[in-house]
Amino acid sequence: VYIAGKGDYKPQEEIQGKVRNCLNEVRKSLQAAGMDLANVVHSFCYIEDRTYAPEFDKAYAELFPKNPPARTLVCVPNVPGDSRIEITCIAYADPSEVRPIGKPSPDGTSTPGIIAGDMAYFSGMDDRRKDGSHPESFRDRMKQAMKNTESALKDAGLGFGHAVMMHVFIDDPKNYGAAMKVYGTFFKKGSEPALAVVPVDWIPGDSRVLVTCWAVRDLTARKVVRT
Repeated sequence: VYIAGKGDYKPQEEIQGKVRNCLNEVRKSLQAAGMDLANVVHSFCYIEDRTYAPEFDKAYAELFPKNPPARTLVCVPNVPGDSRIEITCIAYADPSEVRPIGKPSPDGTSTPGIIAGDMAYFSGMDDRRKDGSHPESFRDRMKQAMKNTESALKDAGLGFGHAVMMHVFIDDPKNYGAAMKVYGTFFKKGSEPALAVVPVDWIPGDSRVLVTCWAVRDLTARKVVRT
């Protein structure tokens, strides 16, 4: 089940209250489909101000106390309407076909990846190395984010050849060309997955690029369509 973007339309509400209101709107749609927040396997979270992030994370983690879904959070210039945040998500009906890839983050906001039936959904992978440091150049940062994504895929027994949809978030549109040159080196020409590249105002962890991947587990189910 794919849930459209849900916002919070109570302008005077504090951030944690906004998150709860927003996720309750998500819950209403899920319940109409016979599901609940526990069925969510991946979420995209958009905030208008980077200072919202700490309070956003606290409230978000409360509503996913066990096995949080994969998650991608970025700061954007504007969320439609009077809301200051927006959340959209994908949910899977049969919990017996859902399992985590890796351990939840220390703050309890996300799991690196989630297998749901024939699909695998991965949290946004930023440009940090294992020691928490960042490469200096943007190209090296892009390469690191792709390597981090590749590592998550390997943990699920998959590779970039299984990818069907990629999202690349960059903090400066001027780096689009550099990002795509690096990105292209990770895929076999003619077999690239679908791709969305989006400039954003801020990426958590002092990163400059964030990569999200959805992958199909069975390669025989993957077909490239060219117009």
